[in-house]
Amino acid sequence: MSYAYCREHRSYFCPCARPQLYALPFSRYGEAEAREWGVTKELVVPVFEPAAPAIPTGQLTPQWDERCHRSAHQRQDDAHRDGRTDAWFGPVRKPNYWESFDMDLLGCRSECAFSLVRGEIWTGELDRFPNESDVGSYECRGTYWPNGKLLFRPSSKRDVAHRDRPFVLVVFDRELNFKIPGWLYGWEIQQYPLTDLGHPERNSPVHAAPQDPLRTYAELV
Repeated sequence: MSYAYCREHRSYFCPCARPQLYALPFSRYGEAEAREWGVTKELVVPVFEPAAPAIPTGQLTPQWDERCHRSAHQRQDDAHRDGRTDAWFGPVRKPNYWESFDMDLLGCRSECAFSLVRGEIWTGELDRFPNESDVGSYECRGTYWPNGKLLFRPSSKRDVAHRDRPFVLVVFDRELNFKIPGWLYGWEIQQYPLTDLGHPERNSPVHAAPQDPLRTYAELV
């Protein structure tokens, strides 16, 4: 579900805001998937008022975070089955399963949070659509650092394939409160120098854009 804008708490993701369904094109995903997600054939457009704030905020509920954990475990299992390696922490499950899992969980949380704010299906939840972006036509990146940066991984085929799409940054705290400070296109993040983020022993180089030059959520196309 997506949520209407709550004037009292100035948040899109608020329990007191009226929940609203959003619909998928049935011809694209099929009725089985639509029923699983609880989507009806009637398109109900989420109500956002007033205009979108520059930095949307919210909090992931335990129910949504449980889905994030399930999706992260599924990604780890898929990577292990396919013999893929984690670009940040070495081979999946051998020996750094939990570090690798934490990165997948952060990614799932950022995608889930953005999908709730945006009112779009979390297409990357169980990697059913591997050639699509995380949420709609958007790539999501998460961080637990208040001043964390928006990353682009040149070692990731997915990032490179989607470099012309918006990459959105979601910042979390310990209580899973989140904010969305902004976004850039993937090719714009690539203009920033490669960095190992201070951990040359474990991180493959990434392009990292600071939060100051990010476009605001209200400018999201």
